[in-house]
Amino acid sequence: MNFLSISLSAFIIGFFSSIISTGPVNFLVVKNALVGKYGKSFSMLLGAIIMEVIYCTLALTVVSAIFLNSNKVQLFSRTAAILIFLAIGLYLYNLDLEKEISKTVSHLTKREKTKSFIAGFILVVLNPTIILTWSAAITALISFNIIDINNISDVILFVSSAGIGMIIGGICIVSLIKAFKMKLSTKVIGEIIKGLGVFLMTISLYFILRTFFHFLKVKL
Repeated sequence: MNFLSISLSAFIIGFFSSIISTGPVNFLVVKNALVGKYGKSFSMLLGAIIMEVIYCTLALTVVSAIFLNSNKVQLFSRTAAILIFLAIGLYLYNLDLEKEISKTVSHLTKREKTKSFIAGFILVVLNPTIILTWSAAITALISFNIIDINNISDVILFVSSAGIGMIIGGICIVSLIKAFKMKLSTKVIGEIIKGLGVFLMTISLYFILRTFFHFLKVKL
């Protein structure tokens, strides 16, 4: 029973984290899909998922306790997240859509796929707040007696199920965009991408204010 609870819970969290997450990789995956670079989206998604699975594993072990109890580590991780959100927001807002579309090719070279994979991997590496997200989700599951993590087999089962969920969720997003993209004009796609950029910059501003008031409160 615990086997089913762990695998199903982890899969659902992984699936919906890919679909509704506002992480920087997700926005780049959507952007690449909107301009027709589906292979690049999948490569970036795969790289990000591998690193996120590593963070998920760390969240199931002792590292999450360090993140939750150290103000300095939290400040560093939040600052990294803010900078990533801001940089990608500016990139999407200032994107030259016509140039991006003109560079689209039907088949990516191995080098291009590798670069996209590495980009997705590094973006997650630079955003260690993901450990806190997984820690919160895992803590909730355990506290409500939905799952029980007792050994390394349970950890492997959880992270593998979560990884599969993230992959399928990401594929669903790209597939839906591919199915409906033909109904959108270049102008509309451009506005959507700019809107994603503004949204990311707004998130970064929110995180800046939230981090400032949080650590101001801690000092007081």
